[in-house]
Amino acid sequence: VTGMHPVSIVEKNGMLHAVWLDERDGAFRGVYYANSVDQGVSWSANRRVAPYPAVDWANEPSVAVDNTGTVWVLYHVYYESGSNKSNDIFLSKSIDNGITFETFRIFDGNNNDSDHWRTRLVASESTGMLYAMIQDYATVGADEGMDLYIGRIDPTDLSLSQWAEVTDTPATGRIH
Repeated sequence: VTGMHPVSIVEKNGMLHAVWLDERDGAFRGVYYANSVDQGVSWSANRRVAPYPAVDWANEPSVAVDNTGTVWVLYHVYYESGSNKSNDIFLSKSIDNGITFETFRIFDGNNNDSDHWRTRLVASESTGMLYAMIQDYATVGADEGMDLYIGRIDPTDLSLSQWAEVTDTPATGRIH
């Protein structure tokens, strides 16, 4: 199966950039990218964003392009093959319009029970700073729901990323 849900698309300087989940190479959910220079009439070759087989089960990819033209793709990895890592947030970058990608783990989630997912990414036009929003599944007593976090990601030094909780009451009243 190719072209699974969900899709994220952004336009920058007349070029469309799209990411989606795909099973074409044997991955349960691989992250793929393509771009279009003619308003979506035709598309570049599809490129795998995250390395396979390590990233086999990704969720919710989101794409942004910063003010230098670097393409950024943010996604949740539920399971990383060959490790005990799960529920992490990865960020991949391409400086050649999606021909190649370099991948970084930017948020180490709880390997046991938490889901940090439904990722969204934007790039600031004025500063080039990246901003990510993720949700974290949380249980407080009998209440289940999602807490929301915003990450401020410095593309020049990913280790300087800062995460802050947006929601002010743990899980209470959150839609799940």
